[in-house]
Amino acid sequence: MGVDRMVEEGDFLAAYPLHDGDYNWDPIERGEPWYETDKLNERQKLFYAWADWRTFYKKQPIEIIRKYFGEKIGIYFSWLGFYTSFLLPAALVGLACFIYGIVSAAGDPVVQEVCSGPAKDFLMCPLCDTAKCGFWKLGSSCWQVRVSHVFDNSSTVFFALFMSVWGVLFLEFWKRKQNELSYDWDLFDYEKGQQVVRPQFELHAQRAAQTEKAKQKWYQTNPITMVTEPFMPASTKLPKLMASFAVVLFMISVVISAVIGVVIYRAIIVFFINRQSDLKALASIITTVTAAMLNLMFIQIFSRIYNKLAIWLTDFECPRTETEYEDSYTIKMFVFQFVNYYSSIIYIAFFKGNAKGYPGHYTTIAGKYRLDQCGVGGCL
Repeated sequence: MGVDRMVEEGDFLAAYPLHDGDYNWDPIERGEPWYETDKLNERQKLFYAWADWRTFYKKQPIEIIRKYFGEKIGIYFSWLGFYTSFLLPAALVGLACFIYGIVSAAGDPVVQEVCSGPAKDFLMCPLCDTAKCGFWKLGSSCWQVRVSHVFDNSSTVFFALFMSVWGVLFLEFWKRKQNELSYDWDLFDYEKGQQVVRPQFELHAQRAAQTEKAKQKWYQTNPITMVTEPFMPASTKLPKLMASFAVVLFMISVVISAVIGVVIYRAIIVFFINRQSDLKALASIITTVTAAMLNLMFIQIFSRIYNKLAIWLTDFECPRTETEYEDSYTIKMFVFQFVNYYSSIIYIAFFKGNAKGYPGHYTTIAGKYRLDQCGVGGCL
C-alpha cells in the first residue's frame, strides 16, 4: 500500500513489477521460429500463443495469465473462455432453429396465405394520411412475412426453453470452475484483502481533516481492530451519493429520450418517403435500416461517454475500500448499460404498435406524422 500511496500523492508517476525477459522472438537470431521451439519464456508464450487473434482456437494459458496480470484478470479471462466455450452448444441449436426457419418458410400457413393464397389480394389501409398514399395489397408484404418466419417460428419456443436450461447449467458449472480456481489460487479469503482502506480515500481524509473538529468526524476507532481509521461522515457521503444518483438518472433519461427520438424519426421518415412515389415501395427497408443505424450510433456514443462518467462518479464518491469502489462502479455500469442496450428492445416488445389507432383516427405526432406500427410479419 505504500507504493500506491506514493503514486496517488504524485511522488511516483507509476509503479509496476519488472518483466522477466523479452517478449519478442527473433527467428533469425535464434535459428528457429517460435512455434518450433520449447525455449519461449512466459511473456513470449503470452505474446505469440495467446495475444494473437490467429490463436483464437487454442486453449488459454490461464496460469501464465494469472502470473503476469494477477488473480483478478486471470479470473476474468478464465470466465471469458469458459463462457465462450459454453456458447458452442447454444450456437449450434440456434443455427439449427435458423435453418429450420428457412426450410419451413415455404410451407408455413401464414406465409402461404399472404404470398400465394386468396389473402394476397386483400386491400389494406393506406400507410399515411395524405392523398398520395393509396390502398395496398397484402401480398406486397410477402417478403416481410418470410423473413419474420425465419426468426420467429415454432422452433423458437424450443430455443427459448433450451436457453433457459442453458443459463442455469452455465451458472452452476461456472460456480464449480470458480471454486476450483479459488482453491488452486488460494482466493477464498480474497475479499478480506480487499477491505484495506484505499490510499485515495486515506489521502482524501487527510486533506479534509485539517482541524481537530474535522479529525473527530473523519477518524474513528474500528470496533473490531480497535485501530483509528478514516471514515467518511454521513454529512459528506450522502450529498455525494445523491449527486451521483442524479447524474445516473439524468443519463438514463437521455437514453430514453434518444429512443423516443428514434421513434419520432421513423414516423417522420415514413411520412416523407410515402410522398415519393418512386421510393414508396422501399419505405419499410429505408426506415428500418436507417433507424437501426441511428440507434446503434446512440448506443455506442452513450456507452463510451458513460464508461468514463461512471469512473469519474465513483472517484467523486471516493469509496473507502477497493470492494466498495468496484461495487459502486459495477452498479452504475449495470443499470446504465441495461437501459442503454435494452430500452429499444423493451419498446418493441411492449409499446410498439399498441397506440396506432384506427382508420381516420390514427395516433400521430404533431397531428401529422403517424406513429410507427408493426408490419404484417410482426414487430421483429
